Amino acid sequence: MSYTFKVSEHHAGRRLDKVIRTLWPNLPLGAMMRGIRKGLVRVDGRKTSCSVRLEDGQSVYVPWEEPELIEKSVKTKRTGALSIVYKDHYIMVLNKEAGLIIQPDQSGEESLIERVWLEVEPEGDFRACAVHRLDRNTTGLVVVALHGQSLRELQRAFRDNDVDKTYLVAVRGQTPLEGDITAPLQKDRDHNIVTASPDGLPAHTHYEKIAGDDECSLLKVSLLTGRSHQIRVHLAISGYPVIGDVKYGDFALNKQWYHRIRLDHPLLHAWKISFRRLNPPLSYIERREFSAPPDRLFLKFLRTKGWQTYLEGV
Repeated sequence: MSYTFKVSEHHAGRRLDKVIRTLWPNLPLGAMMRGIRKGLVRVDGRKTSCSVRLEDGQSVYVPWEEPELIEKSVKTKRTGALSIVYKDHYIMVLNKEAGLIIQPDQSGEESLIERVWLEVEPEGDFRACAVHRLDRNTTGLVVVALHGQSLRELQRAFRDNDVDKTYLVAVRGQTPLEGDITAPLQKDRDHNIVTASPDGLPAHTHYEKIAGDDECSLLKVSLLTGRSHQIRVHLAISGYPVIGDVKYGDFALNKQWYHRIRLDHPLLHAWKISFRRLNPPLSYIERREFSAPPDRLFLKFLRTKGWQTYLEGV
């Protein structure tokens, strides 16, 4: 099952990945990227890259059916658009949706960085790279490096803790006005579960209450360390699990909110990010704050609680 086509004058000068997306709009993005990366897609018999620009008359071999047949057999959502908060020559700041992984993996699912690769011309041999991670079902800000120099400086900033990250979180119960949680955290990589343990790594979470009632609270949460699942576990062990969190949360409350607003992911949003110190070439964005609004379901939750105006000026 394969197909070979000649590059027409109409497609000459366009990137290989763009031409494939035009001819096979419903082909899963992960399948296309994996085919090119593994050399299964060939131009004039040679392995190539996503960004190569095709020439009139070149022969392109792909390991899937011709466009008309695959359109009939493959039923999948088209590639989603990028929600761009900020972009320049060196960096891009995106607002990630729930359910989207950051990096491509063996599952073949569409990833955020593959969307970026389709939209951004590579800087020489450098391909855009996400500097940090968010869990699949966490929404909000992701910083992407578009240049090798910016990647190195952003990695240094995260490593040296020169980053301020603020999350918007809805939890079960009436929390104190503010609090600090410092339980060490240990990850079981075989089961992808994090627990509080004296043998774990140091972790520090600070929260401030924005609004609350007997049922739940809306929190502004700051990460002073960046451990896996840190906010979810720290709040859960404190008795305030994140609403919508199926791994560490309250099943009964999650079910209630599913029926009320069809909530299908945790109400955990990477809301704001800024860098306290940045060296060239990124010193121009030092202390600049980037922010992104929460998604549709989080906003629906806020409206249901009457808390939609509480975010103003926070």
